[in-house]
Amino acid sequence: MVLEKVSEISWIKMTMPNKHYLNIDMSKFPANVTKGDPRHHIYQPIDKPAGLIYAQLRRRPKSHL
Repeated sequence: MVLEKVSEISWIKMTMPNKHYLNIDMSKFPANVTKGDPRHHIYQPIDKPAGLIYAQLRRRPKSHL
C-alpha cells in the first residue's frame, strides 16, 4: 500500500467508476464448459458505470504519549 511505503504521503483521495456486472447462469451449459465446478462464474460487465464511488485513505496518526 502506498501509505506504508511512502512516508511523505499522508492521505490519498480516489474517485472510481461504480461498475456493475451481471452473473451469467452457467447451469444451462454442459459440465465440460464449467469444468464440472458449480461455482464456476462468468460476469458480464454493464457498458456504463452507475455513478461514482469516492474514497479517501488517511495515515493513522502517531500517538504522542
